[in-house]
Amino acid sequence: MEIISSSRIKQAKEAYASMMGANGFVSDEKRKMFNTWQKRSKGYQFTSTNTPTDIGKIELSGTAKMFLGFKFNGAQPLDKFTFSINEELLIEDGNPIVFDTSTNFFDEYYEYLRFLTGKDTIKLTYKGAGQDVQIEFYYI
Repeated sequence: MEIISSSRIKQAKEAYASMMGANGFVSDEKRKMFNTWQKRSKGYQFTSTNTPTDIGKIELSGTAKMFLGFKFNGAQPLDKFTFSINEELLIEDGNPIVFDTSTNFFDEYYEYLRFLTGKDTIKLTYKGAGQDVQIEFYYI
């Protein structure tokens, strides 16, 4: 079941309130633990080419523990991409328009859960029609 955004905000407020100390403040240790498990994102923009091209080095934070998913913006119907994490081929010759959130108003990103080590190799090759494309990666 997908949790809608207002529920996520409510859950975050409840979690934060449960960490409050007697003095109404959250300890630095509890704050750090809470912040460690918050979703983060990293975006990349590139210009597609008519041959499959590596978009460059994709680096997430060294503290990243789990890859949550990604979304495209600016993809065209005939574009293709290949995606791997740590040499594991996850998507081969995928159509990025399927993962474009500009037409999907219900999901913030497309889930593709994978555990991370903090020293991960993430590769994306993309073939398009010369347009600018954005991709956003989500992780914890």
